[in-house]
Amino acid sequence: VSLKAPDSLNPTITTLNPATKLPVLLVLVANEDTPQIIITQSILILEYLEETFPSNSPLLPPPSSLEKRAKARELVNHLIACDIQSPTNQRIAQRMKTMRGERDDALHFVMITMQK
Repeated sequence: VSLKAPDSLNPTITTLNPATKLPVLLVLVANEDTPQIIITQSILILEYLEETFPSNSPLLPPPSSLEKRAKARELVNHLIACDIQSPTNQRIAQRMKTMRGERDDALHFVMITMQK
């Protein structure tokens, strides 16, 4: 999958995620072709991995550190859910290019958005 290509043009992504966006985590069962679980949101994927593999390097501080866990979640929410990821910025730039037809204007909009 190319992160530079529009997600909606990739039939595999469209089949796995009706929202036509990445990321998509497929959880497969041995000897089966169909995924047991399909998870399509970054934060949910991280939580799934954290809970599925708790003995590996934890993604969150221990449950006894509630404030640190909350701060880690706040940071993740800011980085992922607030549309500052590169693929999201490309999506915004493409929309601006479609609306205005000027690539420089679209990139300028993305740069201004990133500075806020």
